[in-house]
Amino acid sequence: MVGLFFFFKPKPTTSIEQPAQNAPSILLASDSTAKETSPTNGVAKVTDSNRAPKNSKTLWTVFEQYLVYAKNNDKASLATLSYKVSDACADPKQEKECFAKMDAVYEIGSKLKENDFVNILEDSKQAILSTNVTRIDSDSELGATKATIIFIKDDKGNPRLAALKPNETWVINRTSTSTVSTLEAKLEATLKDTDNDGKTDELERCVFPDNYVVFACEKTDPTKKDSNANGYWDSVESYLSK
Repeated sequence: MVGLFFFFKPKPTTSIEQPAQNAPSILLASDSTAKETSPTNGVAKVTDSNRAPKNSKTLWTVFEQYLVYAKNNDKASLATLSYKVSDACADPKQEKECFAKMDAVYEIGSKLKENDFVNILEDSKQAILSTNVTRIDSDSELGATKATIIFIKDDKGNPRLAALKPNETWVINRTSTSTVSTLEAKLEATLKDTDNDGKTDELERCVFPDNYVVFACEKTDPTKKDSNANGYWDSVESYLSK
């Protein structure tokens, strides 16, 4: 995906890219598939009966502290809130590159507002904060965009930042034969997330909106939150360490 790959790369089984003008994915990882809302509906909180979930305020506090460490170029402290440190920040010889990425993370992350992140998906292993979608409606396209922050929890249940996608975008191109009803139906299908795992049904089936450039895709089950039963949602899977 176009953007800064700050902490780690996703598993090579899935590679999805989006053009920078539509969805600059900025920070910790390089997957662009999470989806929790539709144009008309928000997402209720999802919890795991095995553990009382943390709330969005706690998650946002972690994110805010993360940004403080990034602003101060504090690698050691940043690592305590990160799911995995990037190769650049782990290599003393690449310190300049690491600091530049921290600066970019702070620049983007500091513009996000807590009150906009009204949706939360959370259980004992992971959490996703997201905004509601904002519609894109122009002469050439219909679509939606939102911001997403993904956390993966450590063995003690502490949320570690795994990915920030400040402008996750889905686009349906208008054509000379497009009708309003057809475009609306396509957009609704594009955003649908039956199992509420943060990954749209179409992405789970390797069907992509018009703004995606796809090199490889591994299908998952849109009716199962955790297709391989390893405890991590399909939307989070690509951010896991090997």
